[in-house]
Amino acid sequence: MCKLIGSLFLVAGTTGISLCCCAQMRRRMIVLGRLQRLFELIYSQVSYCKEPLPEICKAVSRQTDGNFRHMLMEMYETWQGHPGTPFPQIWKECSGRYGERWGLRREEQAFLESFGARFGYADCEFQERSMEEVINDLSKYIEMYGKKKNERERMIMSFGIMGGLLSVIILV
Repeated sequence: MCKLIGSLFLVAGTTGISLCCCAQMRRRMIVLGRLQRLFELIYSQVSYCKEPLPEICKAVSRQTDGNFRHMLMEMYETWQGHPGTPFPQIWKECSGRYGERWGLRREEQAFLESFGARFGYADCEFQERSMEEVINDLSKYIEMYGKKKNERERMIMSFGIMGGLLSVIILV
């Protein structure tokens, strides 16, 4: 009886770990989708309002929720407190802190941090082209990640369940 209960707990544990890994992948996919939406909002502000990026951050923060709102307001307040600091540096520092909190991978976090530098200081047309490029790159990454995510979720669940069953067979 104890072996049966222990076996059930072992299989349930490995399955639970697999489910947690899959849930983390889904959360990251949601964050990437929201990040794309954030960049689209910034793009619309750049192309229509023609304001400087710190002011755009303040305006977009009103249209977003949760962590993105806090990140954008922190960027704006940092820029207000230190007006001589280049905005790409402020963007990199703030987005780096928040990217870690959201559970982004290194390449995703590097993409987020590099946005400020990619935005540029040139005219509005250059900024709009840079934003289009950023949004296109991110949408391609999200599409690629979505395809891989489904395959990885199936693989993780299979390995979790099979690993638990194999462990039960070996131990019993």
